[in-house]
Amino acid sequence: MVTPHPFGTFASPLNLANKVGNGLPARYIVCVDPICGPLRASRDWIRRAGWTTRKIRSGHDAMVIVSEALADMLDA
Repeated sequence: MVTPHPFGTFASPLNLANKVGNGLPARYIVCVDPICGPLRASRDWIRRAGWTTRKIRSGHDAMVIVSEALADMLDA
């Protein structure tokens, strides 16, 4: 069910009324095999924000490539 990404998400600003995650603990899953270059700014931002990261050996489409391993990470 992989489909093209909607352009509007790139063109429309996201105005948040509260801190990202509403102050709840946040984690970021980094797909590292291969790592997605265009997401470097996101990885830099989460590192500065102090989020916990987890790595998964998958390309950016982990939900297709290693769906069970990703589901286990999300469930944990």
